[in-house]
Order: sequence, then structure tokens, then C-alpha cells
Amino acid sequence: MIAYDRHIMGFKTRTIWLSDSPFDVEGIDSAYFYACRTKVDMPGFLRKDLATIEIDLTKDIDHVWSMLNSKCRSGIRRAERDGVDVQIDRDHEAFLKLNEEFRDVKGLDHNTFPLDFVQEKGKLFTAKVDGELIGGVLFLADERALLGVISASRRLDIEKDMRCNVANANRLLWWSAIRYAKEKGLEVVDMGGYYVGAEPNPQAEGINEFKRRFGGKIVNSFEYSKDYTLRIKIAHRLQRGIGL
Repeated sequence: MIAYDRHIMGFKTRTIWLSDSPFDVEGIDSAYFYACRTKVDMPGFLRKDLATIEIDLTKDIDHVWSMLNSKCRSGIRRAERDGVDVQIDRDHEAFLKLNEEFRDVKGLDHNTFPLDFVQEKGKLFTAKVDGELIGGVLFLADERALLGVISASRRLDIEKDMRCNVANANRLLWWSAIRYAKEKGLEVVDMGGYYVGAEPNPQAEGINEFKRRFGGKIVNSFEYSKDYTLRIKIAHRLQRGIGL
């Protein structure tokens, strides 16, 4: 279980990942629980029923490899032949900068993690080609699972041939994380979500397809939140009322 406290506009919030179920927290305005493993009804908590893909690491690594889609395996081998260098827990600042650039291009907000949290709590896998950072994935881990929480790459601002190289580098990043988790005796790699919305979403489906190629299983995942103080309840009502 990983916890992260933030102060936003005078409110103190706590975010918790990889808890079996939510629980009450004292001394804060709001609590958020991500990647919970059980579905429960808790007084005062809002629940979102979601999905994710988990890769089972209780099998031997050769079996895990055999479950990968053939295109995924060939991309990993190609990345290795192309000299993609995967490193662990290096270049934290460069990765966060790359993530900001990536989110700018995607039109996403910058609601990410500070450097000290990434260095102390995260497990960062980065990929370089000829010394240049081209991608990375940030994970959080407990005694059971390795959970992917941020992925960023230079895919969007490079030539077509390099785009393919970056795609292969991303496959190698995830495979390196899978091998790492297996070596550490973890049970699963959680790929950080799977889109199951009713409305078509080409971008989300592309991410789904990337994750499916690793041969994992689609499972339920749950998010919970609870507001504790009157002032943040009012703030959230106002926020919903004006469509923020």
C-alpha cells in the first residue's frame, strides 16, 4: 500500500494505492483509493467500478513470455537488437519533464507527482537510445503487485521510423518491469487500467490493444473516494455545478 498526501488550494488530501479495500483516514479533507482489489459498500465512500489488466507472475517466466502476442515478442527482440537501454531508477527529473511534454501534446493536465515522491516511492523504468531518453514507465509496488501509474514517450514528435522504435522500446520497458517483478517474487503486474466505456474511444482502444498483447487477464478494479470536511464537500458541489 502506497500513500501520498497533497495540499491543494488549502485542502489536505490523501491518495492511497493498492489497498485491498478503503478505510477511514483522520486529519484530512478527502481520501482517494486507487487500484483497490475488493468491491465493498462503505458508509460515505463513493465507488467507481473499473477494469484493469493483470499479468499473472505465479507461472514461470517462460510461460509468461509465451503468453505475449507474437508482435509484442518480436518488438521486444527488435528493441534489444536496436540497442535500447532500459535503466531502473535513473533520470527521474528527465522523465518528469518528458511526461509534462507528453501530456501537453495529448492535451492532458499536469496532475502528476513531485520529484521526491517519484524517487522515494516509485519504481521507474526508462529507455534510452544513443543516450537520449525516449520513454519511461513509473510503477508503484507493494508486497503483491507492481502497478503502472505513468507512461510517457517521445512518440508524438518524431519521424515515422523512430515511432516504431519507440513503440518497441515501450514493449521492452514493460517486459523489463515484468521480469523485475517476477525476480522480486511479486504475484502480478497491474497494467494500470483498461477502458470499458460504452462510447467509442479510439485512443483508449489503442492503449487497450497495447496492453492485451501482453497476454494478461482483464479483471475488476475499484476506486473509492470520501470527503470528510464540510468545506470540501461544498467545494466539490460548486465544482460539479459549474462543470469544472
